[in-house]
Amino acid sequence: MEYIYKRRSVRNFKDEDIEDRDIEAIIKAGMNAPSAKDNQPWSFIVVKDRDTLFHLSTIKLYGKMLKSAACVIVLIANPKTVFWQQDMAVCCQNMLLEATYLDLGSCWCGVKPLEREEKRLRDFFKVPDDQYVFSLIALGYSDEEKEINDKFDKKMIHYEAW
Repeated sequence: MEYIYKRRSVRNFKDEDIEDRDIEAIIKAGMNAPSAKDNQPWSFIVVKDRDTLFHLSTIKLYGKMLKSAACVIVLIANPKTVFWQQDMAVCCQNMLLEATYLDLGSCWCGVKPLEREEKRLRDFFKVPDDQYVFSLIALGYSDEEKEINDKFDKKMIHYEAW
């Protein structure tokens, strides 16, 4: 449970590469997420090229941190089931938690349902028209300190009815 509390969005990264085995472990964690009817609607694009990361930072709304990331994983969704959005969100959360476990900083950058941005990214990465760019995950060694804070609030809990 500690990784759930420890995970924070990191927007400043050290100039340090990530091992390929760690990137693979993060993607493996995502692929092991539950999905409706086990459809597993995900695919991934791994981006480490500095020029591409810089370009992503210019086309992704609120994506300045992408240029300093060691790696960005692009989550591609195949919308073949009605629950693909939930499946992709769980996949993404697994990946963020695995990154935290590996002492990496991460930032989830949502894309879908922003239609114009999603289309620009889909075109840039040559993603087929029947797939969506769901989100980006920026990864790297954190260059900032983030406090662990507990967001639990009993006022948000209702029993039996609102």
